[in-house]
Amino acid sequence: MIMRVCFTLLITILSLRVVAEMSAADHAYPISPSVGGRENVEWSTFYSYHVRDKEKGLPRVLLVGDSITQSIRSHVESLLKGKAVLTYWVTSYGVVRPEFMAQLEIVLRTHKYDVIHFNNGLHMSNATYEEYRMALERALSLVKRLQPAAKVALATCTPLRDHPEKCYVNRVNEIGCDLAEKLKLDAVTDLYSLANTFDRSKAWKDEAHFTPESQKRLAALAAENIRKLLSGSAVAGSGDK
Repeated sequence: MIMRVCFTLLITILSLRVVAEMSAADHAYPISPSVGGRENVEWSTFYSYHVRDKEKGLPRVLLVGDSITQSIRSHVESLLKGKAVLTYWVTSYGVVRPEFMAQLEIVLRTHKYDVIHFNNGLHMSNATYEEYRMALERALSLVKRLQPAAKVALATCTPLRDHPEKCYVNRVNEIGCDLAEKLKLDAVTDLYSLANTFDRSKAWKDEAHFTPESQKRLAALAAENIRKLLSGSAVAGSGDK
């Protein structure tokens, strides 16, 4: 039986309430000055599989992301079956928000991870690009500090259906790739370039989310790069999987 460790909604609400009540000056992770109002629906989900059963000795992979990562998670898990076990944390919080950083620290302290596959950017909360850069660098630096032995891959944000060219996602990905080089991350999984080859009339369910078939293609690239990081092989870019 798969053993699951889940931060319940109650714990999340209580932790976020504590964060919200602390002033930016007093909190270790102050909110970016330009961040606007809260999203109408905010969510955060953390699952850790095979914590106690016979597969607990396999390498552990952490997926960090938003609803895109959530949509490919089960496919990635299937593709890694027998090679690695999975922990995932997906959230609507953008990296610029203190709630993101506070919860990321908890997730990073929960296990020793062999590979961390990290994405954040679609939920920018109206931050400026410079604020996003600073917050993303802070988050990735925390990842490297708390998990120094883990291989870290940055996953680019996927394109929006109706705005393939002129869109904030392009700039977000440029910033992410710059930081991946600066911080000497182990890989970049270029989900953006792969998704940009998809048929826009068929591959998306809505402006941001993908059909099941498209989810499988994105998951295949993520899983391939994770397997290569686990084995020490060179990592692929964006090939059409």
